[in-house]
Amino acid sequence: MAVTLDHSGRLYGAVNATCLNGDLRFGASVHLSPQVLSPEQKVARWLKVWVPDVQLLLADT
Repeated sequence: MAVTLDHSGRLYGAVNATCLNGDLRFGASVHLSPQVLSPEQKVARWLKVWVPDVQLLLADT
């Protein structure tokens, strides 16, 4: 599963690395509890821990 956020002209993204196969190397996992955060706090957290300037490449279907 992956998610994105378009914020101030930049696209931020995150992925659940446990859903991926292969020998992938990511940084340390970050556990979040968004249920206890306000909408503003959620966006601030996402901007801090998600990857900025991601690109989505869509395959032909």
